[in-house]
Amino acid sequence: MPYVLDPPSGLTARATAFLRAHGRAGVVPVAYEHDDIELRQRLFEAFGPVPGDPVALLRELRQRYAGLSWPSPFFGEQVFLDPLLDPEPGDPRIEFRYAVHPTTAGCPGAHLLLDGTVVIGRAGEPGVAAFPSLDHLIETDALLHSLRGAPELDPAAVDGPAVRPVPEASGPTSRWWTDGRAVRHLDTTWVELGDSPLPTDRAWALPTGLLPAAPEGSGRLPA
Repeated sequence: MPYVLDPPSGLTARATAFLRAHGRAGVVPVAYEHDDIELRQRLFEAFGPVPGDPVALLRELRQRYAGLSWPSPFFGEQVFLDPLLDPEPGDPRIEFRYAVHPTTAGCPGAHLLLDGTVVIGRAGEPGVAAFPSLDHLIETDALLHSLRGAPELDPAAVDGPAVRPVPEASGPTSRWWTDGRAVRHLDTTWVELGDSPLPTDRAWALPTGLLPAAPEGSGRLPA
């Protein structure tokens, strides 16, 4: 995996510009080292034979993300990325812990599953699978930042035959749609975590050039 700010990063130009303007690399010391052979032995002791090579994936994740920090509108505070693998007997599954670190003790962080899924929650809790990858979280933060100051609309108005999803920023509990003139964000992550009584459902007039125009006949919003 290339470093998240090195081309080709796989991010949209919008997200790349957001990180270049507001992200900082290497601000948080990253000193995690491990012996690959020992770590693979610990994985075998905890889980038996495992699919793929989680140790190689850890190195790829750290090469791409470790030490990156930015002010996250989604989390509401500065976060930094520092995924690590620390398997222990009795763990329910393999996960890359501390992938997303908040900067205050009261804010949930996030870990990653083997397929890259971002699971948001606090230590010792099952958490909520919110995004397919860290890139999706970055794309959501880039959108939320870009929409600061944009006129807000009735979310119900973002509907009709031209509406389409924004897949690069959407996940199971955080979904985006646009019709080319407005954009809508429906998020249930914090409700599922018990941190909010109501989901977030907001819509904004779409700033020029923020998202491409929606094709005709894309379909209405799902119920």
